[in-house]
Amino acid sequence: MLFTFASAYLVAVYLVGTKLTRGQLTVVNVGFVIAWALSSFSLSETLRNLNRLIALQENIQQPIPYAMLIFYVLQALLLIGPLYFMWSIRTNKKDERN
Repeated sequence: MLFTFASAYLVAVYLVGTKLTRGQLTVVNVGFVIAWALSSFSLSETLRNLNRLIALQENIQQPIPYAMLIFYVLQALLLIGPLYFMWSIRTNKKDERN
């Protein structure tokens, strides 16, 4: 779901990012951050529970030690990347006017 939200946000930014008013921009950004936070929390909890179940099984290989760290880094990139893209689209719009 994180990729779905990020993809939808990026498409919206690319198509109409320069035309949004400040209020519309705030609504879009807040909606994206809330959707990202809810899906990230849900996915994090699912992965934690999966790791607990794997730890209970003796014959299953243990998960990669840094898997959760890698997951958190990817989550952060899926938040920061699209917001930076929106910022760069909006900044280029202001530069073109001057």
